[in-house]
Amino acid sequence: MPRLKNASVQSVGKSLSGKPLLALSACLTALFIVWVALYARHGVDYTDEGFYLNWISNPFLYSASISQFGFFYHPLYLLADGNIGTLRQLNFLFTLLLGGTAAWTLLGKAFAEKIDVATKLVVASGLACLTLLSAVFAGMWIPTPSYNALAFQGLLISVTGLLMAATRQERASALGYVIVGLGGWVAFLGKPTSAAALAVLVVLYLVFSGHFRWQSAWIPAATAAAAALVTALVTDGGVLPFIHRNTEGLRLAGLLDANAGGIGKIFRMDGLSVDLATALALLLGAALSFASLWATKPLEALPRTGRAALPVVALVGVAGLGYFALSKIQGENRALVLFALAAGALLPGFFSALRSGARQTLPLCVLLAALPYAYAFGSSNSYWVSINGAVFFVALAAAWSLRPLVSTPHFPQKLVLYTLLLQIALAGVVQGAFLSPYRQLQPLYSSAERVDFGGPGKTLLLSSADNEYVTSFNRLARDHGFSAGTPMLDLSGNSPGILFALQATSIGVPWSLGGYPGSQGYVQEALKKVPCDQLVAAWLVSEPKGVGTLSPEILNGFGADLERDYQVVGSTVHAVRKTVQWLHRPQRDSVQAVKACESNRKREQ
Repeated sequence: MPRLKNASVQSVGKSLSGKPLLALSACLTALFIVWVALYARHGVDYTDEGFYLNWISNPFLYSASISQFGFFYHPLYLLADGNIGTLRQLNFLFTLLLGGTAAWTLLGKAFAEKIDVATKLVVASGLACLTLLSAVFAGMWIPTPSYNALAFQGLLISVTGLLMAATRQERASALGYVIVGLGGWVAFLGKPTSAAALAVLVVLYLVFSGHFRWQSAWIPAATAAAAALVTALVTDGGVLPFIHRNTEGLRLAGLLDANAGGIGKIFRMDGLSVDLATALALLLGAALSFASLWATKPLEALPRTGRAALPVVALVGVAGLGYFALSKIQGENRALVLFALAAGALLPGFFSALRSGARQTLPLCVLLAALPYAYAFGSSNSYWVSINGAVFFVALAAAWSLRPLVSTPHFPQKLVLYTLLLQIALAGVVQGAFLSPYRQLQPLYSSAERVDFGGPGKTLLLSSADNEYVTSFNRLARDHGFSAGTPMLDLSGNSPGILFALQATSIGVPWSLGGYPGSQGYVQEALKKVPCDQLVAAWLVSEPKGVGTLSPEILNGFGADLERDYQVVGSTVHAVRKTVQWLHRPQRDSVQAVKACESNRKREQ
């Protein structure tokens, strides 16, 4: 009986260290793609996602902005025919392809012929699954493309370019530097602050890795400049108007006081506090990763059955960690489990390179490990919220740090096991986001009612409360003469999504953001850029008892008064906040209203 038992354990261990291990990782990758693609059609957040959708659907409407993600994703929106679920799916696929390309390039550079093509493909695609965290976004669910998504994609492109540039082949190196420049341009369109941090990190990497060459340094800069010129011509018809767009966008953003604190608030590292149970879970995750990959000599001293069972123990252990993260760890901290697994692989290799003198491997490790900070750089939120969405780069750094193990027995299987550990933990993080999506009251699994959102036939699967909210608002507007494309101003300060759902044109800014000390002035200044004929024709959404609602005094800026010049056509209850929102229709004579607006603007000048 004991022999049979030992043989059974050895058989299980053997099966999990060969082709079945590859098959398991490949299956998990396929499941992730299908899983996330299916749920891309579920749920919506009326605030942030409403802002993204208004901006992407009609980017040429707004003349001031500091992020140009609306222009970048507009072709994707047109390709999706305005269907939000399809837009999200296309962006997921784009991000996965960029992540897979970066991982494939790194694996080829790190391990050359030491791993076969099948292993390289499975590991690269498995690691690319971690790019989904940019949509899960620290335990939340914000799948619509945004400035964060674009900045992340820019970093992915730049990493691939840098890996390609580090070669002695001049053409391949030149192409790599061109890709670095394109990645920097994409990052700039998403978040200029992230692009600035990326530029500094790239220069430091090239200097300390010994790859810096003056004759090549101009290529990424020239590429980014050329791409910026094309962007300026497409978006604004010239360089000076494009510069004016960005400076005006910066001025308007400053009115919000959202980034008060100056440069010191940008250069910071926010504190992170976790409870004892979470800290122990993270240490256990790092220990499992370390034991699976680096504890070669101690494991050789184990009986054969113990060594054979290690993959089983590691996978079961991480599955337990994933369940613990899902049930016990706060949403914004769940991705730390993935950080712990990557750190368990990265730190031993990092310190081993320092001790052995093989320091040529360190610059890339440091660059990759620093990119999550570049991704977060400049955010007004806690940096950890963004950093947790960029674990992929740390996972790549850890894979690169495994180079000293390439000649150890069964290394390809260890690499696949490392990928599997990350994939299993990722499942817990993604599941947690599905169970508690951002600013939604119920899990995505419960959102099953088809609702036209942004036009007939452009459906999302939403909750019954969302269905009632959107449908009743749509019916209310149409019954009183509202038509698609009509200007609308959101005085609730928090409902840009309902404007998109109604096919209204959000005037001034994609989101009339309320709740900040400077919100009133921000919206007033933005409305000064809107022609008077659009302002006076705009319908209004108000929410008198809402949090962050804007004062109707904003209307005074173009000579209007809420009580005198607008008719209340009805009300509905917000699906999430459960507050009453009112819909107002303009009732002034349009000619007289335009004259009043123009007269008021002349007095202000």
